[in-house]
Amino acid sequence: MAFAVICITHFFIDRFRLARYVVYAKNLILGPKKYWHKWEDCKETGYHKDVPQWLSLWLLVASDNTIHLLINWAALSYL
Repeated sequence: MAFAVICITHFFIDRFRLARYVVYAKNLILGPKKYWHKWEDCKETGYHKDVPQWLSLWLLVASDNTIHLLINWAALSYL
């Protein structure tokens, strides 16, 4: 069961690039209002286009892998 959950969630997270939505939502929830930007300006990585591309890509990779690790941990611990 845990293996199935890991495989299915891995597919959806990577196929639809869900990490960028998580990053964008995190910035809206935790960031000050002056850093709230429109989705059109953040849709590539979830970070504003003013953030250097190399930094936003590495932060997106770190966020994506963190999401995968959390799901893997939860699946292996509770299923």
